[in-house]
Amino acid sequence: MTAAKIGGVVAAVPTPFTENRTVDVDAFLEHGRWCLAEGCDLLNVLGTTGEANALSSVQRSALMAAAAKGLDGGRMMVGTGTPDLKRRSP
Repeated sequence: MTAAKIGGVVAAVPTPFTENRTVDVDAFLEHGRWCLAEGCDLLNVLGTTGEANALSSVQRSALMAAAAKGLDGGRMMVGTGTPDLKRRSP
């Protein structure tokens, strides 16, 4: 395994929600694609100081899977932490 260098423009991508408080995956992917098309080098998805802490592990996993499939997974770094000691990744 080799270490990747992180550099350039890293965009912290917000997680949009629908009116019924579910993650709006389509809007998320649209915004992520726009960021990459406009010159961002990397996307920071589900950063631990943002709205990711309000999501369940199932919701975070689903968004990570959608991001990996619908965006350039090689240009992404994903937050996997949580401040809640009771929550764990699936």
